[in-house]
Amino acid sequence: MNTVYDSAHKLSIRARFSGSRFIQASSFGLILSAVFLLSACNQIPTQPPTDPPPIGGGGACAITVTQDITVPTLAVNSNSTCDYFVSGQVYVKSTLTIEAGVVMKFAKDARLWVDGGEIIAVGQPNARIVMQGFSPIQGYWEGITFGTQAGNTRLEYVDIMDAGQTCTIIGCPQAAIKGYGGGQLSLKNSSVSNSYVNGAVLGDSLVAFSNNRFFNNRWHGLVVDADKVFLLDTNSDYAGTGKPNGDPYVALSTGSVVAHKATWKKLNAPYKISGYIGLESTLTLEPGITILFGSGGEGDGATLSIDVGGSLIAVGTAANPISFTRVPGAQYWGGIYFSPYNTSADSRLEYTQMSYGGDNDLVAKAFLNLYSAKVLVANSRFENSLGRAIICVKQDAPLLTLGAGNTFVGNANGDVDKDCQ
Repeated sequence: MNTVYDSAHKLSIRARFSGSRFIQASSFGLILSAVFLLSACNQIPTQPPTDPPPIGGGGACAITVTQDITVPTLAVNSNSTCDYFVSGQVYVKSTLTIEAGVVMKFAKDARLWVDGGEIIAVGQPNARIVMQGFSPIQGYWEGITFGTQAGNTRLEYVDIMDAGQTCTIIGCPQAAIKGYGGGQLSLKNSSVSNSYVNGAVLGDSLVAFSNNRFFNNRWHGLVVDADKVFLLDTNSDYAGTGKPNGDPYVALSTGSVVAHKATWKKLNAPYKISGYIGLESTLTLEPGITILFGSGGEGDGATLSIDVGGSLIAVGTAANPISFTRVPGAQYWGGIYFSPYNTSADSRLEYTQMSYGGDNDLVAKAFLNLYSAKVLVANSRFENSLGRAIICVKQDAPLLTLGAGNTFVGNANGDVDKDCQ
């Protein structure tokens, strides 16, 4: 067996078979070996501190884990300063249950791959589960990745630190938690910090989310699919209060789609769209929301596309308008584009503010681009479009209803297209 013991800490991991039958094991020896040899990711630092030797050589952790988890396994809290040292690419192919209070430290470039198995890590407010790099350096270990065959994972009262990496090959994590595989992920009362580059990148697997904190991550604290934004709660900290993330926004995964009727809440950080986001159902925005759009210039401004079946209800208040503008430092964003086959008649923009848009050569030459959908606009401000404020492509029917209180300032090619009415 590859696990070595500290004579002062005779710990065990109980492997569970057939319900209640347990077998005592002196290590993770029930975990079969599989070392993933590919590790071409770039990371910081170039000369990290040396990882600890196995315990027999005088390291700080009680048990060293290098092999896959292929049977139901319990990680036991020994009340040690470090219960487990995880090295290499460890695949979770069965159920790994982690007791409250367990401390896991990870070697340089180590990763947990959840594929065919699941993690049940449920701590307590006064006995949190800790997963951290052996050295407290951004991107020191790779993090937790959920594969296509992942089961149902619970992370509650878990603190994940020092993970995430970026690289030039497909499959690198880009985050401490990457949930774009299969299964279901519940993330509650947990934190992700000191990650290189993002804290968490979550997609279809996310099913529950509450009271989490993302701070001191190199890029975004959280990147999430547009169709999962409705799960985000107002008690979570996305900006990293006191220890801000490098990009203090909730980033939406480029190309993702709002496929189900949803409401986006006003969080403690703006939303950020870097490329294209689609709506295929009704999206309602709460008053006070800010959505920031990215752009590299030259007609590639980020765009919100209202596709077939989609509509947008953006109704703010005089005190809490809804804002659509560019990311600080970016050039002009694209616009809100109603696709040619969208015939919705319930989209409304009231007490909204739009600025520095109108720059997408493919679809958006204005803040609002209407083809067949009908839109009501009232008490809104359109300022500094690179094109027009509002364009209507079809000429055979009135598409725009302009209510009272609208303001147009500094739009390069004019305000409202004559074909709109």
